[in-house]
Amino acid sequence: MGKASKAHPYKKNEKTDEKKVEAFVVDTDQPRINQPLRPGTHLRMGQVSLIPTENEILMNGRKIVLIPTEDVHGIMQSLEAVLSSTVQMGLRPVNVCVRDFLMENVKIIPASWKKHSIFFPGSVFTAPGGEPCVPFIYWHCGWSWHNITLTSMKDVLGKNAVVAAV
Repeated sequence: MGKASKAHPYKKNEKTDEKKVEAFVVDTDQPRINQPLRPGTHLRMGQVSLIPTENEILMNGRKIVLIPTEDVHGIMQSLEAVLSSTVQMGLRPVNVCVRDFLMENVKIIPASWKKHSIFFPGSVFTAPGGEPCVPFIYWHCGWSWHNITLTSMKDVLGKNAVVAAV
C-alpha cells in the first residue's frame, strides 16, 4: 500500500480481484481537530485498509464491531473504563480518523448502522471547559457527526448507543 498524502489522508486502493469490492487506505495517525476542541488522547493505528461490504466494514481484515454501551462498563463515568473494557474484550477502539473517512464516504456505511449512535473512543479531545469529548456519528435523515462531552453523552446514551472497535 502506498503512503497517503498529508493533504488528503484517504486514498482509494485498486479494486480487489476476488469480490470486486473497493478497498480504501486511511491514515489514522493524524486526526483533524475541529476548533474549539484541543488534542487529548489518540490511539494511532497507522495506515489501515477499509473494505466496505453490504452489512459491515472490515478494517485490516477484521470486522468493525459495534459494542452496546451497556457492555462497555462505566462509559458515563470514565473514558478510561471504555478503553479498558474494549481491551479486555480483545478489541481496540476505533479513532476519529475512521469517523472522518466515513463521513466523507457515507455511501459505504452499512444501512444496519443507521439505528445506532456510534462512538469512536480511540480519540478523545478536550472541550473548552476542560471536559473530555468523544467523536460520534448518528443517522437522522442522513449521516451526521458530532463530538460530545461526557456530561452531554447522558442525553444520547441508551439501547442504541454503541462503541466502534476492531
